[in-house]
Amino acid sequence: MEIRKFVRSILVISLLSFVITSCVETDGSTGSGLIPDDYYISLHKAEFDVPVQMKMSDNIRTNASAYAIIGSVNDPDFGMTESAAAFSFIPANNSLSYGDNPIPKSLSLFITGISSHAYSDRDNFIHQNIYVHSLNSGIDSLETVYNNSIKAGDYDSAPLNIGGGNVFFGSNPDISINLSLDYARELLAATEDEREDRYTFMKRYNGLYLRTDPVLSSYIGGRLCYIPMTQSLGFSSSMGLSLTYWHVDSDIPDGKDSTLFYYAYSLTNVNNITHSSASLESDNPVGPIFLEGIAGIKPYIDFSEIKGSVDTWAASNQIDLSKVIVVKAELLLHYDAPDDYSDLPRFYPETIFLNTLQKDRDSEDKYRYIPIEDILIYSDPSGGVISNLNRSKELYSFNISSHFQRFIKGELTEDDLRAWVMPNMILSDNNGQAMGFAIENMIFHKIAFFGANDVKKPKLILTYALSR
Repeated sequence: MEIRKFVRSILVISLLSFVITSCVETDGSTGSGLIPDDYYISLHKAEFDVPVQMKMSDNIRTNASAYAIIGSVNDPDFGMTESAAAFSFIPANNSLSYGDNPIPKSLSLFITGISSHAYSDRDNFIHQNIYVHSLNSGIDSLETVYNNSIKAGDYDSAPLNIGGGNVFFGSNPDISINLSLDYARELLAATEDEREDRYTFMKRYNGLYLRTDPVLSSYIGGRLCYIPMTQSLGFSSSMGLSLTYWHVDSDIPDGKDSTLFYYAYSLTNVNNITHSSASLESDNPVGPIFLEGIAGIKPYIDFSEIKGSVDTWAASNQIDLSKVIVVKAELLLHYDAPDDYSDLPRFYPETIFLNTLQKDRDSEDKYRYIPIEDILIYSDPSGGVISNLNRSKELYSFNISSHFQRFIKGELTEDDLRAWVMPNMILSDNNGQAMGFAIENMIFHKIAFFGANDVKKPKLILTYALSR
């Protein structure tokens, strides 16, 4: 019944439109004179093959991360990926005196709210041995910034765990790890100045390093665990130390037990992530083109390699590139869909985009990956990122119109010409307001794109106008 009413309404509106418009005389000269007679615009389309390389995206910034990431994943194509986490810690109360002759009774590292990203469902509850090490050098918030900033010699090889590593199964989001009383004695030796000034304290006690054993090389799978580094005045409420000790002072000559708390300092932490996929790097891959998460192998496009094709196309069609107006430039990367579609949300991010390596504004010798400006097309009014994953067509599409316009005009810098395809995310402040876009550098992703030798090879579809 409702459908019939809707149809009748449409008919009434159509008849009214006919009656009204039939009473108006058409003036064919309307709009004339607005565009000069010698100025014409015509729309055209062109299609280009895009040469895509595979290149490592190492030196990914993982400092001041929202999560400390530990664990490992072994993949048949990428090999082993391992993540460890380094962090500073500070006293929860910097005004307490430790009393006279404090004697440690226990020291434990507590971790709460652990979440995980498993390679497959069977890996949700595999066991992982967690080790805690003391750092030999501090975490410099300006220098210790990359996924590979920490080397083996930067932490003590002997773990602080009493009895070796502690087993984590993933079924419980919390774990408590008993640590060496020798390290507790070191903490109780802090001077008054060191207790009262967090930076002086962190200079003496460099921090801790968390790692796990890698999964067996014969095992395909694994899990990465995520520990929240929630920032509240620099403290993480999810990870810290609890130290119980006996002491005496003038008020309690017989002595008593007291407890000290230390919290992870969320402003100085870094994830140390290693990949084994460098052997996949290729200037001309003959098979699939892979995108690996975090700092692994990525599709890489050098726009200078496209220039020859564009110049040849322009010359053969007698096109003056200076007169080309880019209406839309769309890059298409078709992926080889996984056999198990439950792997799509696990490994395929909603938004990936072109990112270039640019010099950091805060440091002349540091660089960071930044999405090209066209990513703004994919932002919605609420501050989120609109997906460019098309599941029905099994492809990712990239609207890079302004970037390509600058390219054909010769306005791109050397750094702008080189682009990695990476997952991207929105950056928000504490109130949820969008602040900008950045690479997503925490999840183990895996996408296999069709390469140059496939029917669904990487393409750039150009819709353009010519002025003359």
